[in-house]
Amino acid sequence: MSDQTPQVNQKPVPATLGDLNLFALLSLIFSVTGFHLVGIVMGHIALVQLKRVQQRGRGFAIAGLIVGYASFALVVLGVIAFVIWMIFDMNYGMDYNWT
Repeated sequence: MSDQTPQVNQKPVPATLGDLNLFALLSLIFSVTGFHLVGIVMGHIALVQLKRVQQRGRGFAIAGLIVGYASFALVVLGVIAFVIWMIFDMNYGMDYNWT
């Protein structure tokens, strides 16, 4: 007699939202919707959590960080350009008459 246990055919279980790190998903959502600093902070929190716990979402966290940092950099560059333009306009600009 052989001591083989019968193998049961089990279907793979699809991943659920419970496997996904919530901070990773929120990082991407906040970064895309304009709350760049919140998305950046949540992305870093998600990466720290993902190192300790076996969950999915590393891609979401990295994407949230990339989008957050890139869009925050664009906002900072836009503010700097606007301030330079206003200083230049005050010193050398035309005398606008808006009436």
